[in-house]
Amino acid sequence: MAAKKRAQGDVKGTQWTHEELRILRGLKERGAVLKKHMHLLPGRTYEAAVYKQTHMAIKPISTSQRVRNLLSDGVERTAREIADTLGLARKTVSDLMRPATNPNGNQWAHVSRITESYPQLVYVIGPGENARYGDFLAANLADEEESDDVLDARHRSNAAWWPRADLVVVSAINAMVCTGRAAA
Repeated sequence: MAAKKRAQGDVKGTQWTHEELRILRGLKERGAVLKKHMHLLPGRTYEAAVYKQTHMAIKPISTSQRVRNLLSDGVERTAREIADTLGLARKTVSDLMRPATNPNGNQWAHVSRITESYPQLVYVIGPGENARYGDFLAANLADEEESDDVLDARHRSNAAWWPRADLVVVSAINAMVCTGRAAA
């Protein structure tokens, strides 16, 4: 009898209610992170919920489907935001999104833009043209060159304020540079 209960996922303690089982089943089916939803199961420990959920014989959805479900609301997200929301590693999300944004393959998402401060790809669901790093960098370089030209024109000087050089000092420095030691 005890072995049968343990095989069904029942452990010592109170019986699982139908509502708790429905919540566990729903979390597992949609691939939600159980630890973030433990507030829905008051009085249950995380370990007991994991044990019960693993013995429910329900297959969780794949990680790529979880990412697709998250992006289905149309909100732009970076790989870091997706990883934090789903409880995944950022590298895992980046590895999943690389083929998902490939226009030559089965594209279901695209890179809408690249952030400026620290270049991060911003993903949105749906096929489209991917933003490229080259465009982002070329725009920044053009802005930098233009600002240098403007600054040079604004602060141009004929160096009239610089004092006239002393010929003895100039010849002493020249001798030190040419011989590699102080002049005698």
